Amino acid sequence: MSEELKKVRSLLSDPKVLHKIKFIQFKRQLIPLLVVMLLMGVNILSPMKWLIYPALAAFAWYLLERVLLRTKNKIAEPETNAFVCPVDGKVQAVRKGEDMTSITIRKSWLDIAELRLPWLNLEMEKADSWLFNSKLGQLRLKIKAARLHIFEHIPVHGGVIGIIIGSGIITLYLPAGIKVLVKEGETVFGGETVLCHLDEAAGLQEQPASILVEEPMDETDKD
Repeated sequence: MSEELKKVRSLLSDPKVLHKIKFIQFKRQLIPLLVVMLLMGVNILSPMKWLIYPALAAFAWYLLERVLLRTKNKIAEPETNAFVCPVDGKVQAVRKGEDMTSITIRKSWLDIAELRLPWLNLEMEKADSWLFNSKLGQLRLKIKAARLHIFEHIPVHGGVIGIIIGSGIITLYLPAGIKVLVKEGETVFGGETVLCHLDEAAGLQEQPASILVEEPMDETDKD
């Protein structure tokens, strides 16, 4: 019964973080809103049919800013040992090397703006360069985005730590021995999709069985 309750527990976004996102959204929507109001005022003073076109364009700009800064506000609480995806998007590539594996995730313009904390043990070198420590080794996360906003670090697993406005590329580098739980082309969700597990029981890549078969020695071959 306790396991069932744990599965349905929800993680709510911090109201302070939501307020910051709404403030950024308000600032970005202010210019197109003022343009619409100005055109409406000009049309009242001197009606001109062609004013409808720039007014519609400005209103479309206003709506676009609203779409770009959408948030989910509530997600399922991540598992304790889960390294979750930081953004909504699609897995572009999973490359495995001898010492390291990389997972590249592309966030499109229309994906949710939220940037979520995938794991608690974070050392933020820069806004776009994060380092995580775990029992299985260090993981490094790189963010490539033109409009990246990082808020004050709130140590909540899966919590909103910033936003990416528009598109972006997130690349995670992890030790080669850690088992990757996503594949190329898969749609992923920030704070919900598990990229890998970081405990010694579930996180290690399974080793392939040996193809060598030891045949029993024939008694007649003995001296």
